[in-house]
Amino acid sequence: MNMKIAKISTICGVIVTIAIGVAAPASAGPVNLVINGSFEGATGVTPAGWTVGGSAFDHYPPVAIAYNQTGLYPFGAQGESVPTDNANSLSPNAAGSNGVYFVSDEAKNLSLYQYVYLTPGSYDIGFDSYDTYNGSVQPNDATLTAEIAGVQLANFSASSVSPGSWSSHAGEAQIQTAGEYLVSFVFNTPDTPANPDPSNPNGEYNAKDIVIDRAYVFSASNGGGTPIPSAVPEPASVALLGAGLAGVAALRRWRKAVRGGND
Repeated sequence: MNMKIAKISTICGVIVTIAIGVAAPASAGPVNLVINGSFEGATGVTPAGWTVGGSAFDHYPPVAIAYNQTGLYPFGAQGESVPTDNANSLSPNAAGSNGVYFVSDEAKNLSLYQYVYLTPGSYDIGFDSYDTYNGSVQPNDATLTAEIAGVQLANFSASSVSPGSWSSHAGEAQIQTAGEYLVSFVFNTPDTPANPDPSNPNGEYNAKDIVIDRAYVFSASNGGGTPIPSAVPEPASVALLGAGLAGVAALRRWRKAVRGGND
């Protein structure tokens, strides 16, 4: 705090010296353009600002779970206490209390996604991921593909990473055309057959699990990044979203209202 000295001489001719505190202007940090990138809010449901697409034939869609507790789905990671995200992330948001749990054993392009409006320029992008211990011992694999602002940030199998620790995935996009850009996380269990059994009576498709947190997109000043010429999603990306695209129109209308109608 900076100090200024003021002199007041109107009280019985006595000069009174007082210190007036002048607050230094706070430096503004980067603004995360992803709505609810830390997945805060109610647990056991789809986090606010996000839409679910694709299929979970066993009816286990991705949901927000609370950290450091041993609840069962949909409020916890099937009894495992997942630690708060502590990855070395560039996200301008703290990890908060929740992450998103992908646990379906019969997932076909099961996605969690939203669109963000970006103007031309460079953007830092990223998210964090965690492989659970109880998921790691399951016999079948799972994969996570992450696309943010036209850049594929991750495409890995849960069997390729060590359980019990958080990892950060970061990149940079150079947007050339203003518009709505996809932020999506797509979860698949490739060992599930073409016509899976919704009841999974004997657990024959049991697959590994992944938790994600701190998705972000914010403006970067260095002018670098992967050039992204168009805001129009590629056909393959649209297919990945599956049935969830029905919610995009409503989400865009909500974002437009938040921005005061300046779409």
